[in-house]
Amino acid sequence: MNNQATNPRSDEAQSTETALGTYSYGTHDQVARFTNATKAIAELAGTNYRYGKEIWTLIMHKREATFTEPTVPADDKDRAALEKYKMLLRMWIDDEKDYRRDKSKVFRVIMSQCTPAMKNKIETLTGYEQNEIDDDVTALLSKMKELVYSTDKGQYEFWTMQAAMRKLINLKQDTKESLTDFNKRFLDQQEVTEVVWGVMTPQLMKDKQEDEQTEARNRYLACLFLAGVDRIRYQDVVNDLNNDFILGKVTYPADTSGMLTLLSNRRGNGGTSKQEQALRDGLESEGTSLHQHGPRCYACGKLGHVACDCPDPVKKAMNDKRQAKKKKKEQAEMLLQHDDDSDDESDEYSIDH
Repeated sequence: MNNQATNPRSDEAQSTETALGTYSYGTHDQVARFTNATKAIAELAGTNYRYGKEIWTLIMHKREATFTEPTVPADDKDRAALEKYKMLLRMWIDDEKDYRRDKSKVFRVIMSQCTPAMKNKIETLTGYEQNEIDDDVTALLSKMKELVYSTDKGQYEFWTMQAAMRKLINLKQDTKESLTDFNKRFLDQQEVTEVVWGVMTPQLMKDKQEDEQTEARNRYLACLFLAGVDRIRYQDVVNDLNNDFILGKVTYPADTSGMLTLLSNRRGNGGTSKQEQALRDGLESEGTSLHQHGPRCYACGKLGHVACDCPDPVKKAMNDKRQAKKKKKEQAEMLLQHDDDSDDESDEYSIDH
């Protein structure tokens, strides 16, 4: 009874903890579980812990809180200054102690939400014992992230490298996923991929100056991010960037952050907040249906006409060129398929006869 009176939120906090997601290892959805559980624990800490904001920032952004130690008065005979110093010193000590207590608490919560497979895997990793002693939340989450993003040091190193690179290249934004969430997933996968692969500087830039290599890496990653966004919402942006380049103007952002800003500013193409929300959710906004405004042009992306009647000559020419190239590729694939079928029939004939 006394405990409930002292901390009326304790029961609520405990029930919240039991409702958190789990960190799993060796499952197909381990990345999604890692993301969801981390967010849930950060929200739990932000709501229930004394230093909730600082712990939330630690979990989500890997930034430790710092508390400034008060300065000893220059005049040790100034009683008022000394009393103020003692008061500030006690406050500083309490801040440090309570913050460490909250860190210890969230470290235990994270471990309690691990499946047995994940917990066993983490506890065998080099440095975990010291992380546990230090309540190093950042190091713990980094180790877990490496595991769920397929950077297991127990695997053949080149297999690990291809798995991480393939995940980064094939990363796609879900139809109902916000740009911010997709950007977070992309940056997480990029970070883990570069841990096992190295800095992702294009090979052609290896003999350039360091700043040129860095710029090339950033531009490559920005394009990789763009390639993964939901085309239903952002195809116009892709088209415009490509058209500008054909016309001799490079408008591709210099890094992932710039690409995120460009896409965010273009969300909804200046529509109402209701339209923007519909686009953010991957749904077709009201008033833009095919029934009301006619077909969508695959050349310029606008409604009311088809690609062969596109009024934009540049985009129409580009679309015609794409279609011709596509048709040529399909014909080549059909020819190759025909050759393969002929070879298969020949093999069957020789085996049967």
